[in-house]
Amino acid sequence: MKIFLATLGSAGDVYPFIAIGESLIQAGYDVYLCTNPFFEKTALERHLKFISVGTNENYLAAVNSKRLWHPKYAYKEICHFMMQQQQPLYDALNSVTDESSIILTSLWAFSAKMLSEKKGCCVIPVRVSPSTLMSAYETALHRYTAWLSHFPIRIRRIVLGLIERYIIDRELAPYINQFRVSIGLPKIHKILTSWTHKTDSNVICLFPDWFAAPQPDWPRHIKQVGFPLFNLLAHQETDDLDCFFNASNKTVIFMPSWALSANNSVVAELIVKVRKKGFQCLIIGNKNSLYDHDKGIRIENHINLEKYLHRCVAIIHHGGIGTTAQSFFAGIPQLIIPSAFDQFDNARRISNLNCGLALSETDDAILDEKLGRILFDRSIAQHCCYIKNQFQANQNVYEQIVAIVRAAQLNHNTPMV
Repeated sequence: MKIFLATLGSAGDVYPFIAIGESLIQAGYDVYLCTNPFFEKTALERHLKFISVGTNENYLAAVNSKRLWHPKYAYKEICHFMMQQQQPLYDALNSVTDESSIILTSLWAFSAKMLSEKKGCCVIPVRVSPSTLMSAYETALHRYTAWLSHFPIRIRRIVLGLIERYIIDRELAPYINQFRVSIGLPKIHKILTSWTHKTDSNVICLFPDWFAAPQPDWPRHIKQVGFPLFNLLAHQETDDLDCFFNASNKTVIFMPSWALSANNSVVAELIVKVRKKGFQCLIIGNKNSLYDHDKGIRIENHINLEKYLHRCVAIIHHGGIGTTAQSFFAGIPQLIIPSAFDQFDNARRISNLNCGLALSETDDAILDEKLGRILFDRSIAQHCCYIKNQFQANQNVYEQIVAIVRAAQLNHNTPMV
């Protein structure tokens, strides 16, 4: 049985699908990943079959765009990049699917969902973070919606409805509806908040209820399976990082990702402060000659997270959901510097769990204080240990996903009497 995984976005969107694909292969399915060729090598190494959408140049242009990671321009910019990918995604899947096909889709894989409507395929939406589920009860935190939490639920509903109509749909609906009409489907609205979650199966949410409790106005058919953990270098046999860790038991890891490429000054300032406090710095990113002289700073493109992350005393990162999950699993305090998308909401939830702190652009005066709390606050360290134990005791993510796919396959391909 063929299963198609259609996902558009950065590594935080694609890597969970690769991990899901591996589990489905182990369950006996023939799995095809449909995404940007930037991820082809990784997918093939994990034995997924690959269907290419777009080009490496498309992907790198997107993730290197400073506007994409700027709170003021992020939404328009991601809409622009994602709309460019819809026709190629549709065409790639159209030639290999039929009405019996099962397609797991990411939030932005709109044309894969439209294809399922057109052909009668079974679509299973997959959501990587809670901010993609709009709620008036616990409103996801975005840079410009923090004030909403101070108002009654009735007012929040009204405001969220206006945001949906005049910001979200205004940007997406013209293109989406033009696409739909061109393939013989009716126009729609409430694209990101309603239509994209519709399915005859479950909406698979890749986060646990202790991170985001289900809300009364979320779709009733969601299934929170927990955090998947994707380790890019899981199969790496040897490296020389042990020597670096053995040199000191005080290492802080920096994982800024693409998102903080426009905020290098804050990261650089934090590196200086961490070194002054007597800690080593392990930076995940591109080589930087500024740090060549300092043996207490190590730069790597990637590391084996399972092997090394728990050996760090703290992590400083952008607030991406994948890095957040890995940090919970490792049981280390997190200092988050959010810039766009779900990062603000993830940072809030980490802070609410007392497993870390968020650092904003206006926090220069208390940067030292927040860094000190991440490194030395026993309460934060204890809460991280508690979450780690809770996390590791409930890791049946992939078994649940396989069960959902099997049930969907059975229901979809069983003739109605």
